[in-house]
Amino acid sequence: MPLLLLLAFAAQGSSLDNLEIGGPFGTPATTDPTAAWWNPAGLAAGAGTRLHLEVAPMIAGVDVERSDPYGYGTADHYSLFGIVPYLGVASDLTVDGLGVGLALAVPGTRGGVLRDEIDVLGSYTGPVPPTESSSRYAMREGHTQTLHVIAAASYEIMDRVALGAGVALVDSSWSARLDTEALTALDVAIAELGQSSGYTDDMVEDPRYGSTLEFDTLKDNTVSWSAGLRVVAVPDRVVLAVSHVHGYRLRHTGDVALSFGCPPQDDTLGRFGAESYGVCNVDLDADAKVAYDMPSRWSLGLQLHPSEHLAVELMGGWIGWSAFTDFDITVSGFEERNELQKPAAADLVNQRRQWARANRDTGWGGVDVKGELGEQWLVGGRVLYDRAAVPNEAVLANNYDADTLLLSGLVAYRPLPALQVGLSFTHHLMPTRTITNSAFGVTLEDQVEDRWFYPHGNGTYRASIERIGLVVRTSFGE
Repeated sequence: MPLLLLLAFAAQGSSLDNLEIGGPFGTPATTDPTAAWWNPAGLAAGAGTRLHLEVAPMIAGVDVERSDPYGYGTADHYSLFGIVPYLGVASDLTVDGLGVGLALAVPGTRGGVLRDEIDVLGSYTGPVPPTESSSRYAMREGHTQTLHVIAAASYEIMDRVALGAGVALVDSSWSARLDTEALTALDVAIAELGQSSGYTDDMVEDPRYGSTLEFDTLKDNTVSWSAGLRVVAVPDRVVLAVSHVHGYRLRHTGDVALSFGCPPQDDTLGRFGAESYGVCNVDLDADAKVAYDMPSRWSLGLQLHPSEHLAVELMGGWIGWSAFTDFDITVSGFEERNELQKPAAADLVNQRRQWARANRDTGWGGVDVKGELGEQWLVGGRVLYDRAAVPNEAVLANNYDADTLLLSGLVAYRPLPALQVGLSFTHHLMPTRTITNSAFGVTLEDQVEDRWFYPHGNGTYRASIERIGLVVRTSFGE
């Protein structure tokens, strides 16, 4: 009896990239310390020792007006505030044609907290359907982050041509809290007892039939690598750059806590089904693993210098998000970590299942302009377009993505020849996205494939992201 196939798992870490590694200074053709991420070949083109330190507060929000034929659609809001750093140092070590760099970057970060949560089962006494939190089956709260510690080096193998490579130690964290529906599993359990539950599809999202899962911060470490080429096609005028960052698989491990309520008193058969497997009003702990593939990516840059004090770069890239097809989720170890009232429950709780993401390969492109005003001021701006990787049928509140136009401005001041301080601001224009064909769905009959067996994502989604970059840059011996 698949009583605990009701378990659904949060899925942060989806397809929103941090395209502004190093802020507006980071480009495929750059020669400053942000090249450790963008294109290690650029390290050889810089001279002396350079330091780049940026902290970037980001304010984000997602609004979901979820539609549901049974009245379980509500207007929910997720909010997130975080500070994204970049720390990089590059040097030629006084060797002509050599460049080495060390950097700390955060190429992926996302998450959010659901405002106005309803109480979980056992405490909920509000109306049915509830007037808030219908998106809690996707996420009540979740956070994910991938941090790269990068070591890179490059060398000018011939006049005006540099090759570079880097290796990155990846530290990834993943945490989540969400609800799961239990009605479909209880319906099967009661049928196996030779009874008819009387349940109907309009009860699937009833908050009295559910559980709450809370994943501790799951962790994983792995390794990635990068390579790049930088060619000065026309001295002081035209630069071509191309780079590759290799993908990798993440296998986060840690703890998960499950809080089971119990069906209402007037549902005699439902309570009996839950009690017969010892999962009525109990809290259980288990081991969790959440695995998925992060994509490889290519970046291209064409940098033009119309004058000594002006740089214009056309840039873009391809990201292989189709590698991220599913979350692979394993829960195990119940029998070792709990005193189970019914030992048979362990066979039902310990499981492995998937959650569809169905991402598609995508691309981005834009133009970056920087100009010097005298010897002390630098101003710049950029426009980037980033195509969404999540198709309509896979959109949920916990993996929201949209076609995005990024508008950035930069101003920097040099109070000393070796010191520069700067401020940048980026606004993300993200159009409203209306989903009417969600492939996710939960019904008592004609159930969809297991990887899509989660509450649907139909509704209207809106998002906002604002980024403020504060940067300090130094250079010696340049």
